This record gives sequence, C-alpha cells and structure tokens, in this order.
Amino acid sequence: MTAAIKPRTMKMALVGDINVGKTSLARMFIDGTFQARYQASVGLHFHTKTLRDPSVTIQLWDTAGTERYRSLLPHYTRDAVCAVLVYDISSRDSFDNVRSYWLDFVESHAIPNMVKFLVGNKADVDTREVSDYEAQMFATNHDTFFMETSAKFGTNVDNLFTEAAKAVIKAIPETQFENGGIRLEDLHRKHDRRCCLAHA
Repeated sequence: MTAAIKPRTMKMALVGDINVGKTSLARMFIDGTFQARYQASVGLHFHTKTLRDPSVTIQLWDTAGTERYRSLLPHYTRDAVCAVLVYDISSRDSFDNVRSYWLDFVESHAIPNMVKFLVGNKADVDTREVSDYEAQMFATNHDTFFMETSAKFGTNVDNLFTEAAKAVIKAIPETQFENGGIRLEDLHRKHDRRCCLAHA
C-alpha cells in the first residue's frame, strides 16, 4: 500500500487593527462558528486546519491588534509564508493603518517571497467607508491579492484561505517544502518580485 503523502504545512499570519474581525475570520474558517462579540486577542491565538484541495495544513496565527503587543508581533509572524492584512470596510482608520503601518510591518519581518492578502472584512455591513475599488487599486499597486469577506455569514472565508494556499504553492516551489514544512534557507535565497492579484 502506498503511504499517504504528508500535506505541506503553511504558516499564515492574520494582522490588522483591533476589532476588524481577525478572530472571527479564524473561527469561521476553522470550525464554521461566529460570535457577535469576542474578547480581544491577547498576544496570539493559534489554529490549524488541513485542506484537501490543495493538500496543505494551514497554521493560522491570529495576532493581537493593540499597540500593547506590537513588540511581540515579529516573533509571531516570523517565517510566515502568507500575511493576511485585515481591515474593516466600515472603518476608514483600519484601512489607513494597513497602508501606513501593517503592510510595512509584514514586509520588514517576512521572508522575501511571502504572499500577501488584503482582506476587507465585514462586507455585510451597510456603513461602508472604504470602497472595494480603492482597496483593489491599493492591492494592485503593492503586489497584493485582494478579497472582501464577511466572517459573520462566512462569505468568501473558505475561499480566502484556499486561494492563499494556492498562491503560496505557486510562489514557493515544492522542492522548498521538506517534511511538511518550509526550508527557510531556500526561501531567503529568493528575492524575485511577484505580481499577483485576485478579486472575489
């Protein structure tokens, strides 16, 4: 009998301001649940889920968005192959902070060819302050994928992480995965720029 092939393991980090719905996205993806109120993340929450297509195990790191814990974030996001930059479409400040802080943060603490996803969460609300066009243009200009989601209703949540996994597979050759994980010495040899975009 042929031995089962061990899925590749991918570390993905959720980053963004407090109250943009990072924990809600994680919970909806992991177990399909939503709560209207979550206690703000303290430091880090860690989740895992294995997908069939593509065959990967996602290690999802849900980081705190408050300034109190920002000094710890480089330790949590180190070696992540994908950064999910989350903002709230009804909060202009949360989007502006992605542009002025979070994008620079992940790029300065990341492997060279890390995949980036800009995610406008709370797409179900009526009080939009950030248009999808503006977010799409920002993503295009920064070699970043873009998608809007609703953690409340599950809209695009599974699609987000499935597409992120596929993007990582394209960005990181299979030979750089070893025993289900990432050979970081190989990643740091790559410094080529990627141009990629997805919109759902």
